Amino acid sequence: MTDLKNSKVRLVNYIHQELRQNPFSLVELQNIYKLQGTPKSIRQIQRDLKEIESLLKDGEQMETYFLGKEKFYFISHTLSTDTPVDFSDYETATSFGLPLFNAIEKSNFNIVKKAISTQKQLLITKLKNDETGDNFSFTTQSIQIIPVLLVLHRNSYYIGGFHVARKSVVFYSIRQLSGVKITTHKCRPNEYKIAVLKELNSRFGITKNINSSIYTIKIEIASVLSDFIKSHTWHASQQIKKNKGNLILTLECGINRELLGWIFQWMYNLKIIEPLELKEYYEKVLAQNVVINNSKKPLVYRNIFNSSI
Repeated sequence: MTDLKNSKVRLVNYIHQELRQNPFSLVELQNIYKLQGTPKSIRQIQRDLKEIESLLKDGEQMETYFLGKEKFYFISHTLSTDTPVDFSDYETATSFGLPLFNAIEKSNFNIVKKAISTQKQLLITKLKNDETGDNFSFTTQSIQIIPVLLVLHRNSYYIGGFHVARKSVVFYSIRQLSGVKITTHKCRPNEYKIAVLKELNSRFGITKNINSSIYTIKIEIASVLSDFIKSHTWHASQQIKKNKGNLILTLECGINRELLGWIFQWMYNLKIIEPLELKEYYEKVLAQNVVINNSKKPLVYRNIFNSSI
């Protein structure tokens, strides 16, 4: 009985963390439960969501929105960098990948959050570098943006919004904002939320796709690796099924730099089956990596979406 209770607590905590990272529909949550080896009905999942809502921490809030007829759930949360990490449940822990927030980045976060809550446009006076592919100029001056939501991805915070001049959805890291201020221009962020979330769900992670197409991506994975792959959520659409004795991971999303990096992460334990476009990008990047490592020329940052490989 105790083991069952502990198992449920772990699962509820896992779903809680997933909802802090990305929005999910009930059907997508049902798929996550299946991947965790605990299939549940929609009604059971709704009960779990109510339980999670009652356990939310300070600064967290369960929110919902509709995309078409489908209802999505996510947990919004405020940034807190003053509270130290609680290591009481661990003998030790790594700091691998943990971001280092400075005072300016924390201030940027609070400015963006206030702009969203007061429904005001933001003026980004300077946007530096490129993390998502949405800032292909690397240094951009004076961008007006309708801020829609804050996204936590890989322990870093991003602003998702609507670029007024480009008339398109963009995502920028909080650390990219070299200068940002709230303007007097009123806006309606909720009118853009569906578009922003639709774009986010089309991406593998948060990186800009190579085009507007959504691909059926099929990747064969080694059996030992499959246990780790299916115990994590990489994209809401993921499914792993056996096909003639082989384990096939299927994703429905765009192709981007983050997807390629994720594939390279597993080295020779993955094999791209389809689409052809993804195989071609993979092979080109692989070949170019060999050229770069054998070259004595200084490195120049390159974005695979805006320059030839």
